[in-house]
Amino acid sequence: MNSSADYLALCLFVFPLMFSPGPSNLLSAAAASRFGVLGTVPFVIGMDLMVLLPALAVGYGLVNLLALNPDVLMVLQLAGIAFILFLAVSFWRAEPEEAKASLQHSPGLVHGAIVQFANIKGLVLLLLVYSQFLDSQTVDGQTVLAISLALTALSLVSHFSWAFFGDLLARCANTVPAIRLQNRIYAVLLCLTSLWILLKGLG
Repeated sequence: MNSSADYLALCLFVFPLMFSPGPSNLLSAAAASRFGVLGTVPFVIGMDLMVLLPALAVGYGLVNLLALNPDVLMVLQLAGIAFILFLAVSFWRAEPEEAKASLQHSPGLVHGAIVQFANIKGLVLLLLVYSQFLDSQTVDGQTVLAISLALTALSLVSHFSWAFFGDLLARCANTVPAIRLQNRIYAVLLCLTSLWILLKGLG
């Protein structure tokens, strides 16, 4: 990772995975449709802290520590799944005029961190990136830091792009039937997301 060409290659490599409609992107859009982009900022920051920290850990080989207590990972994944299902039920049951009644506060930093940690796709992405852009024989601290910061920046752009999309959709389609339909669609997508995370975790 010594030239701009290396960073361009990294961006092209991770773009399809990061900007595709995965769990964290769908949650960003869903939260912003309810609370607006500004109300979603702590949630997004929480998710992206859990991009940066695992990226550093994987890069420096600390991911092997999970082997000492694999139950910790499972507990965190189940907590993330439970929170996603809670959001799904809230969206499904909320009527347009009650849009903010079922969730008085937007999801916060801790919620974002838990959800992102439960996302197996994120760990797979890290392993793919380091297998392509890091020399497995030597740990170059500068390269690990550069890759970690680059991935975090791309993740922030991705999450906020989806948040803007969710907020825009909510503003443009603000009739009662349209809002109700949006809520139901988000609820179904979030249920499917939690099922996907669970199956990946068990597999």
